[in-house]
Amino acid sequence: MNRNQDPRIALMDFLRAIPINLRIDEYLFIIIMCVGSDAPDDLEDFEPMVQKYLSRSGYAGLGAVICTKAVLEYRLKDILLKLESAEKNIRAIMDMNPEFTQHPLLSMPLKKKQYAQVLDRWRTLLNGPLSDGNIAYFEGNPQDLPPVTT
Repeated sequence: MNRNQDPRIALMDFLRAIPINLRIDEYLFIIIMCVGSDAPDDLEDFEPMVQKYLSRSGYAGLGAVICTKAVLEYRLKDILLKLESAEKNIRAIMDMNPEFTQHPLLSMPLKKKQYAQVLDRWRTLLNGPLSDGNIAYFEGNPQDLPPVTT
Protein backbone atom coordinates (compact mmCIF):
# COMPACT_ATOMS: atom_id res chain seq x y z
CA MET A 1 0.00 0.00 0.00
CA ASN A 2 1.21 3.54 0.59
CA ARG A 3 2.13 5.64 3.59
CA ASN A 4 -1.43 6.89 3.96
CA GLN A 5 -3.58 5.05 6.48
CA ASP A 6 -6.85 3.49 5.38
CA PRO A 7 -9.47 5.58 7.21
CA ARG A 8 -12.05 2.77 7.00
CA ILE A 9 -9.88 0.40 9.00
CA ALA A 10 -8.97 3.15 11.46
CA LEU A 11 -12.68 3.87 12.04
CA MET A 12 -13.52 0.19 12.54
CA ASP A 13 -10.65 -0.20 15.01
CA PHE A 14 -11.72 2.97 16.82
CA LEU A 15 -15.32 1.80 17.12
CA ARG A 16 -14.29 -1.65 18.37
CA ALA A 17 -12.16 -0.02 21.09
CA ILE A 18 -15.07 1.97 22.52
CA PRO A 19 -16.45 0.30 25.68
CA ILE A 20 -19.48 -1.81 24.79
CA ASN A 21 -21.87 0.24 26.96
CA LEU A 22 -21.08 3.29 24.78
CA ARG A 23 -20.34 1.53 21.49
CA ILE A 24 -23.89 0.32 20.89
CA ASP A 25 -25.17 3.92 20.86
CA GLU A 26 -22.50 4.99 18.38
CA TYR A 27 -23.27 2.03 16.11
CA LEU A 28 -26.98 2.83 16.31
CA PHE A 29 -26.48 6.41 15.12
CA ILE A 30 -24.19 5.30 12.28
CA ILE A 31 -26.76 2.71 11.18
CA ILE A 32 -29.62 5.18 11.24
CA MET A 33 -27.84 8.24 9.85
CA CYS A 34 -25.28 6.75 7.46
CA VAL A 35 -26.32 3.25 6.48
CA GLY A 36 -29.87 4.53 6.22
CA SER A 37 -31.68 1.50 7.49
CA ASP A 38 -33.55 0.49 10.58
CA ALA A 39 -31.48 -0.87 13.40
CA PRO A 40 -31.45 -4.65 13.64
CA ASP A 41 -33.39 -6.21 16.49
CA ASP A 42 -30.33 -8.06 17.73
CA LEU A 43 -27.56 -5.86 19.17
CA GLU A 44 -25.03 -8.45 17.97
CA ASP A 45 -25.87 -7.43 14.40
CA PHE A 46 -24.91 -3.76 14.87
CA GLU A 47 -21.15 -4.20 14.46
CA PRO A 48 -21.31 -6.40 11.35
CA MET A 49 -23.73 -3.94 9.72
CA VAL A 50 -21.42 -0.98 10.34
CA GLN A 51 -18.38 -3.02 9.35
CA LYS A 52 -20.01 -3.99 6.05
CA TYR A 53 -20.89 -0.35 5.42
CA LEU A 54 -17.32 0.83 6.08
CA SER A 55 -15.79 -2.03 4.07
CA ARG A 56 -16.96 -0.77 0.70
CA SER A 57 -14.31 0.06 -1.86
CA GLY A 58 -13.41 3.21 -3.75
CA TYR A 59 -15.59 6.29 -3.54
CA ALA A 60 -18.39 4.39 -1.78
CA GLY A 61 -15.94 3.51 0.99
CA LEU A 62 -14.68 7.07 1.14
CA GLY A 63 -18.26 8.34 1.36
CA ALA A 64 -18.90 5.91 4.21
CA VAL A 65 -15.85 7.31 6.02
CA ILE A 66 -16.94 10.92 5.53
CA CYS A 67 -20.48 10.23 6.73
CA THR A 68 -19.33 8.16 9.73
CA LYS A 69 -16.77 10.81 10.65
CA ALA A 70 -19.47 13.51 10.53
CA VAL A 71 -21.87 11.49 12.70
CA LEU A 72 -19.20 10.70 15.28
CA GLU A 73 -17.97 14.29 15.29
CA TYR A 74 -21.53 15.45 15.92
CA ARG A 75 -22.09 12.83 18.62
CA LEU A 76 -18.79 13.44 20.43
CA LYS A 77 -18.89 17.22 20.23
CA ASP A 78 -19.24 18.56 23.75
CA ILE A 79 -20.07 15.08 25.09
CA LEU A 80 -18.52 15.79 28.49
CA LEU A 81 -20.57 18.97 28.84
CA LYS A 82 -23.68 17.04 27.80
CA LEU A 83 -22.95 14.43 30.47
CA GLU A 84 -22.52 17.15 33.10
CA SER A 85 -25.88 18.59 32.11
CA ALA A 86 -27.50 15.16 32.19
CA GLU A 87 -26.08 14.55 35.66
CA LYS A 88 -27.57 17.82 36.92
CA ASN A 89 -30.93 16.92 35.39
CA ILE A 90 -30.87 13.47 36.98
CA ARG A 91 -30.08 15.01 40.36
CA ALA A 92 -33.00 17.42 39.96
CA ILE A 93 -35.35 14.55 39.12
CA MET A 94 -34.10 12.62 42.14
CA ASP A 95 -34.68 15.65 44.37
CA MET A 96 -38.27 15.87 43.13
CA ASN A 97 -38.86 12.12 43.22
CA PRO A 98 -36.74 10.24 45.79
CA GLU A 99 -38.02 6.92 44.45
CA PHE A 100 -36.41 7.56 41.07
CA THR A 101 -33.69 4.98 40.44
CA GLN A 102 -30.15 6.09 41.21
CA HIS A 103 -28.64 3.84 38.52
CA PRO A 104 -28.14 6.60 35.90
CA LEU A 105 -26.43 8.78 38.47
CA LEU A 106 -24.25 5.98 39.78
CA SER A 107 -23.04 5.08 36.30
CA MET A 108 -22.19 8.69 35.36
CA PRO A 109 -18.59 8.83 36.71
CA LEU A 110 -17.61 5.74 34.72
CA LYS A 111 -19.36 7.03 31.61
CA LYS A 112 -17.51 10.37 31.89
CA LYS A 113 -14.17 8.61 32.29
CA GLN A 114 -14.85 6.31 29.35
CA TYR A 115 -15.93 9.17 27.08
CA ALA A 116 -12.83 11.18 28.06
CA GLN A 117 -10.70 8.26 26.86
CA VAL A 118 -12.78 7.92 23.69
CA LEU A 119 -12.30 11.64 22.99
CA ASP A 120 -8.52 11.32 23.36
CA ARG A 121 -8.46 8.50 20.81
CA TRP A 122 -10.86 10.43 18.54
CA ARG A 123 -8.60 13.50 18.49
CA THR A 124 -5.64 11.30 17.57
CA LEU A 125 -7.65 9.79 14.73
CA LEU A 126 -8.65 13.25 13.45
CA ASN A 127 -4.97 14.15 13.19
CA GLY A 128 -4.07 10.88 11.45
CA PRO A 129 -6.21 8.58 9.34
CA LEU A 130 -9.26 10.88 9.48
CA SER A 131 -7.34 14.06 8.75
CA ASP A 132 -8.47 16.13 5.79
CA GLY A 133 -5.14 15.46 4.09
CA ASN A 134 -5.45 11.70 4.41
CA ILE A 135 -9.04 11.73 3.19
CA ALA A 136 -8.04 14.00 0.28
CA TYR A 137 -5.34 11.48 -0.67
CA PHE A 138 -7.93 8.71 -0.97
CA GLU A 139 -10.31 11.02 -2.82
CA GLY A 140 -7.64 11.33 -5.49
CA ASN A 141 -6.68 7.66 -5.28
CA PRO A 142 -9.87 5.65 -4.74
CA GLN A 143 -8.16 2.56 -6.15
CA ASP A 144 -6.19 2.47 -2.88
CA LEU A 145 -9.43 1.65 -1.05
CA PRO A 146 -10.04 -1.97 -2.06
CA PRO A 147 -12.80 -3.95 -0.30
CA VAL A 148 -11.85 -4.51 3.32
CA THR A 149 -11.70 -8.09 4.51
CA THR A 150 -11.47 -8.63 8.24
